[in-house]
Amino acid sequence: MEFENIRQALEYLLDVAQSTEMITKTYDGTGLIGERHTDVKDMQDIMFEVAVNIADLLGLEEIYLDET
Repeated sequence: MEFENIRQALEYLLDVAQSTEMITKTYDGTGLIGERHTDVKDMQDIMFEVAVNIADLLGLEEIYLDET
């Protein structure tokens, strides 16, 4: 998922952080193939992806690339 600006990314991140229930949908080339309730690992993955996108928007890729 890519965001156009930091505000969008932070708004989404806050929505995810406050969610009590989310559904993960899986798609293939023909369309929707499954749905399930998200678990903690799913939430961590979503939040990590958004944090990476925020780092990209700020030009701080080295934070997650570990290029210190």
